[in-house]
Amino acid sequence: EDQWKNQQELIKDIIRVRLGIESKNKIYARKCIVSDITTEEYRQFCKNNHIQGYRPAKIKLGLFYEGKLIQIASFGTKNHTYNIKDDFDYEWIRSCTKLDTTVVGGVSKLFNHFITRYNPKSILCYTDWNLFNGKGYELLGFKFLDYTKSNLFFVTNSSSLERKERNPYTNKEDNEKANQGHYYKCYGCGSKKFVWYKL
Repeated sequence: EDQWKNQQELIKDIIRVRLGIESKNKIYARKCIVSDITTEEYRQFCKNNHIQGYRPAKIKLGLFYEGKLIQIASFGTKNHTYNIKDDFDYEWIRSCTKLDTTVVGGVSKLFNHFITRYNPKSILCYTDWNLFNGKGYELLGFKFLDYTKSNLFFVTNSSSLERKERNPYTNKEDNEKANQGHYYKCYGCGSKKFVWYKL
């Protein structure tokens, strides 16, 4: 309910893709340029086009068509994300395309640019099992590892229904607010975990 209220255009875009309805904008990645993007460009693009919004990342890549940012991919290193264990070099943090836009070969172009530039031996990534199945990662050579536990999140007990993802630094405070009736305590399906290894 909170996503339909606050992120309706994003949810409609996900439904459109599921139904196989063509995007208004269809662009071929061969006509695009990959470039680094600023934190603010990345933050705003995630806010407008990714269902989970912004998450900090060390490496932020953008795909540009005629000077306009249409797709992003971001990655974290061991020192910049708490998800990475010693077995992995990088974590793929975010990947999304501008709403109502299809970029044919876009994900592959961004990923191959990252591989060529940073030469990783292994990459960890997660896909939100509440909404996605991770098939796109498998097409890039990622292998399914495991399911995570169900994901805990909070929704404010107000007309705004604002979502707050679980944060280990504020977990005690958030649970107290839930116990006091200020937050709804909610659980999702969790994530599917994938890994890519250099051959």
